[in-house]
Amino acid sequence: MKRLIAGLMTGALVFAAMAQDEVSLPPEREPFRIIIEDVPEEPEATPKPRSTPKATKKSAAKRSTKPAVQPVTLTPEEEADQPVVEGQAPETDPEVLEEDEEVPVKLNCGHVLTPPKTFNTEVMILQIFLDRHNFSCGVIDGVWGRTSRDAMQAWQRAQGLKRTPWVDVSLYSLLAEMPDPLIRYTITAEDVAQVTGPMPPTWAERAKLKLMGYETLGACIAEKFHTSERTLRRLNPAVVNWPDDLTKGTVLVVPNVQVAALEMPASLVISLEECVLAGFNNQGSMCVRFPCSIARNKAHLPKVGELKVINMAPAPN
Repeated sequence: MKRLIAGLMTGALVFAAMAQDEVSLPPEREPFRIIIEDVPEEPEATPKPRSTPKATKKSAAKRSTKPAVQPVTLTPEEEADQPVVEGQAPETDPEVLEEDEEVPVKLNCGHVLTPPKTFNTEVMILQIFLDRHNFSCGVIDGVWGRTSRDAMQAWQRAQGLKRTPWVDVSLYSLLAEMPDPLIRYTITAEDVAQVTGPMPPTWAERAKLKLMGYETLGACIAEKFHTSERTLRRLNPAVVNWPDDLTKGTVLVVPNVQVAALEMPASLVISLEECVLAGFNNQGSMCVRFPCSIARNKAHLPKVGELKVINMAPAPN
């Protein structure tokens, strides 16, 4: 992931706000804006009071995704003989549902309309889907959390879709149609060469290295496929001694993170509070979004304002 971030933004960026002399670019290399904000990328709307308004079970039924059926009229005697379905209250039950209360509804396809609380394959497929569309959740780990939710809702907003608290039916259908979310990968000699052993403790010492590689082969493969070693172990239970059993020629199941062609953004917005970098095209639509690291020491945070990129080095070594 750090190489994805480095390839898109970092490397050798020189900001006009930091330069003493004005630098002009050729017409075909017009500078684009970077806006640094101290607020989230989009302020949340003021939440509605939970006491108003309330939705009855009748309105909740309208939100149900179950297929419509023809009404059947029962006599009072037949109605009394009907079995009570577990979890379903009688029609005369005065209980109501809060407007934003999540109602778990299980569809015929097996998709549940509430996010899982533990590792889940559906979450992992969603994360792979978002990663492929340049709306990264950070690390593909199969665990639902804030970063995955925010990435999903940002993608929905960019597509002009209604933002949902969890995967809805329309998004689930796209996930089901996504080809090859997982693939087999054979570890190469080039991967092995990236392993340089334990890293020096300070950045000054690391700067002197000819190559700042990986401490283990497991870490190398995990970063290459935007995931974690723990997730790779879940996907490859046959590898008993992780990462010692990994070597050239080992075949692993990994997330398929072949991303779509990246649209060059016309401007970038960096949210200091959310630690997110988002790119927007000329029409103002978000075309790329991913978490980024911003100054562990808060005293070193960049100043809020607008900057201009006057030079860049694509794919720096």
